[in-house]
Amino acid sequence: MNRAPEIVGVLGADDMNPAKLASWLSKAKRIYAADSGADRCLAAGFRPDVLVGDLDSTSMAGREAAREVRYRPDQDHTDTQKLLHEVERDGFSEITLVGLEGDRPDHFLATLFAAAASPLAVSFGFRGGWGCIVKPERPMNAELAAKTLISLLPIGRASEAYLTGVVWPFEGEELRPAGAYSISNRAVGGPVNVRIESGAALLFVGISPSSGD
Repeated sequence: MNRAPEIVGVLGADDMNPAKLASWLSKAKRIYAADSGADRCLAAGFRPDVLVGDLDSTSMAGREAAREVRYRPDQDHTDTQKLLHEVERDGFSEITLVGLEGDRPDHFLATLFAAAASPLAVSFGFRGGWGCIVKPERPMNAELAAKTLISLLPIGRASEAYLTGVVWPFEGEELRPAGAYSISNRAVGGPVNVRIESGAALLFVGISPSSGD
């Protein structure tokens, strides 16, 4: 990503290997773990500052490793929603979530929905790149190397979408899950700008072809 995340939230999916996870956690000033995310932190050699959730899938070692445990047994909200709420309550405005891909598409989609609904600026650390939720109040601007893969996918309907600095740009497009969106686009090299006038969308940026990450 174009800058180091200050707040990292670790979810329970075990898709990211410990070394890759450690590279994200090493940049963080504060680490939140959602339930078994605490065990993912331990495997990567880190202790979470805050453990949040109903703790039904956290090992005793994971619980003991956390500097603070916030038991939230509410079953009407996911552990991701609980984590985002606690981060907001602690006065932070943004977070990067990792450990969200896994092998459960329902969990992954639920995480995207929770991120889109959150007032926080939510970014993602993926195995093969990074991403963020784009909203009217949260556009994305970044300098990207030529041929860097870019996809912009609406979460619900996203109207008046603008994507520039790519091979296939668009201006004022209405994006819909069952209609228009941008998949496997490519940066031309230089500034890439993304914004929408309403709704929310997932922006995915692949690892730069010139990067060794």
